Amino acid sequence: MVNPISQQLAALSASILANSKPELASLPKSAVVQINAPGLGGSFLPFSAGGLGHYPFYYENPNDLSFETNTYNWINSNLKNNLPPIRQDDGYFTNYFLQVFSCLTYYLSSADRQTLQNASAAAFNEQMELLQEWETVFGSIPAGGGQQPIDTVLAVICGTWAKPAIQPAALHKAANLQALLNQMPEKAASILQPLQNFLTAIDPVIPLINTTTRNSGLIKKVLAALKRPSLENGAVLASDQKLYPAYRVMPALPAQVAALNSDAQSIELDFLVSSMDNGQVQVSMQGANPFPMELQELFVIWKEGVGNLFTQILSLAGGSLKVEASFSGLSQVNIEPVVFDPVTGSNWYWIDPIVEAINNTGTNKTGFQFAPAPDVDFTEKGPFGYISALAISRVPTFRLFAPNSDLQPVILNPSLSGDVSLSFLNAMGGESANPYLLKSYTCPVANSSSTSPMYGGIELVPLQNDTLMGPGSVAWVHGVQTSFPASGN
Repeated sequence: MVNPISQQLAALSASILANSKPELASLPKSAVVQINAPGLGGSFLPFSAGGLGHYPFYYENPNDLSFETNTYNWINSNLKNNLPPIRQDDGYFTNYFLQVFSCLTYYLSSADRQTLQNASAAAFNEQMELLQEWETVFGSIPAGGGQQPIDTVLAVICGTWAKPAIQPAALHKAANLQALLNQMPEKAASILQPLQNFLTAIDPVIPLINTTTRNSGLIKKVLAALKRPSLENGAVLASDQKLYPAYRVMPALPAQVAALNSDAQSIELDFLVSSMDNGQVQVSMQGANPFPMELQELFVIWKEGVGNLFTQILSLAGGSLKVEASFSGLSQVNIEPVVFDPVTGSNWYWIDPIVEAINNTGTNKTGFQFAPAPDVDFTEKGPFGYISALAISRVPTFRLFAPNSDLQPVILNPSLSGDVSLSFLNAMGGESANPYLLKSYTCPVANSSSTSPMYGGIELVPLQNDTLMGPGSVAWVHGVQTSFPASGN
């Protein structure tokens, strides 16, 4: 079940983003996938922060420009499923990708295997004729360093009988072998006909052989990038000084920081908290029926040696407290795995063979197939997915007050005010708790004129918002877009 507060936040975030018009000129085209330019937005699903907390957006280590490991682990986390609220799982998407890719093979249909077998039989006979004629002319087959005799013969022909040297494929395409082999020894003229016969026999299956060899080689390169990440195969150096398969985060970090520091777009959320029995509170907010929550799941203001100050504040307010939450710097971040380049053999994300293998399951088609089938649910009900976009803001500033009640005793008590740690919606506690400053806030008495007396409230200001310029800085996630790339949707 989606928490109504989280749902309200996600709806507000998506609405504001969908109607915004930020400048897109500086963003790469890949940054606006799933987004209707010129406005950022789209449909955002509610997000439930788990053990990894909210998004540690500061992904670039300022000392050596390495990728912050905690950010990498956050974006590489696979998803439990595509059911809102979206939750991250305990595993990593790259590990699932490796598991699946390790099951891939390039398969030939029965008909293509028969074609290859027939051609191989015919080519074998012609190959023997060619090798015998070579031995008759030259006395022996050249040493091949472990290669097959036919391969060493073809290597000599391509490397020394033509100037400049040619590749074996040129032999198959040649309309006139004698003209192509312009450096052929005179005594080797009798070899031309057996060579031509061998090429003619093998020509029909050259495309099959080349395609099988090429795709099998590409599978090995992707597996190498996943198993043994290196700078040569496109890996990213993380702040723990280890290499990992690369992701791309957009926009660049300076643009992210600027967007988060901007007050151009923000979300204001108000709700009323009322005491109930058994450690629960009732939450009332516009657009939703009142609903109960565990107090510890809603709000924890932790003060070392004191405990949860929110309980004391709620009691001081007479059991009814108004909370205003302000989320500034609303913006969007896009995340994508770096796509495998078959030309250079770098990077790792090559989804097409996986999709083809899924579609070929149970068929006798030439193409990518699974052998064996991986134990992975590729649908949106399974874990084979990742977060592709985030609606984020600065972590919220809170104001707490109660009509006609003064919360100054909390502020005036030096053991209670000052630096605290805060958890909201059970998502900012534990090791990822955000440091806040608890201070006084003066607000007008409800339903009164501007000349009426004032009463004291409490303001909770996140300390990281002073700079937003360091590793470990966290942005609040209002909603996400997801990718389940092999689901067929």
